[in-house]
Amino acid sequence: MLEIYKVDKHLLPEGGIEEMMLVIMKLKGYDGLIQFGYNNYQKPYLRDYPDIHFNGSHSGEYLVCALSDVPVGIDIQKIDTNMDILRLAERFMSAAEAKYLGNLDPERRGAAFYRLWAQNEAYMKYTGLGFALPMSEFTIREEDAAPVVIQNDTPIDDITLLPVPIEKGYEGWVCGEYNDREAKVITLTEQDFM
Repeated sequence: MLEIYKVDKHLLPEGGIEEMMLVIMKLKGYDGLIQFGYNNYQKPYLRDYPDIHFNGSHSGEYLVCALSDVPVGIDIQKIDTNMDILRLAERFMSAAEAKYLGNLDPERRGAAFYRLWAQNEAYMKYTGLGFALPMSEFTIREEDAAPVVIQNDTPIDDITLLPVPIEKGYEGWVCGEYNDREAKVITLTEQDFM
């Protein structure tokens, strides 16, 4: 089971992913007290529902939350065409990813950078380590038209990376141990918060 929820951040002016998760749990029929715990790397989890995994991200005007019955990580990025993406890639990403981006035509480089960045962060969050797992310690590359995570020269076979359609001008990806082949997005509205 994989569910992706999206909300315009103006509906959560003071809140974040945990508040969004409370709304999602209410919509799913969980009316009791929902308590959050945090692993050693500050990834949140539901204390009383160990079979429900979630992760969130925010960028620009949106917050997203992935809900699954297996560990999951999600990331969205608002595309900023004014950033020095090659410098960021060389500083944070693996050498193979930085080289790949450097070899692309400039007009294709921006989209590829944000795709890789969101894939990287989704994987890092999926592991539960977040930025304690540096992007430079693994590589994501396309194999048979699908992204594959390579860590210690070994492909990680039991995970899937899927694109998350947010809005034009955004890149989103979700990573987990699920069998889904498509990430459908459920948009939360003002009515859901009443």
